Order: sequence, then structure tokens, then C-alpha cells
Amino acid sequence: MTTDQIIEFKEGIGTAAWRMDLWRFAEIIGSDSGHVYTQEKFKQLSTLNKALAQFDAETLAKIINAEVAV
Repeated sequence: MTTDQIIEFKEGIGTAAWRMDLWRFAEIIGSDSGHVYTQEKFKQLSTLNKALAQFDAETLAKIINAEVAV
């Protein structure tokens, strides 16, 4: 992935986490807002956003594009 793609991804996640409420989230993923699964995934979206914010795009690009020996 390029740095620009990562920036776009981070911005997309950030915008979704900021603007979306549980009911809209449930509608988008095709689930019921009352389901525990949906509620957990909604919380995880916020957690994902916070975790991604801890990294700059260049560092994430290096990590994602690294060839890791097994």
C-alpha cells in the first residue's frame, strides 16, 4: 500500500467513527442495532480509529509493505 492509500484509509475510518452512530452503523453492515455482535463491532470501530491514530502513515506503510521472513 502507498502512503497516500493509508492516509485515505485512516481518514475514512476516522470520519466513520466520528460521524456514525450505532443505528447508522447497523444499517450499513446489515445488522440489528440491538444485537451484541453489532454493538461490539461498533465499539471496535472506535478502538480501531484510536489505534490507527497512534501511527503516522509512513510508518504504517513500512509495516504493511515489509517482507517478513517466516
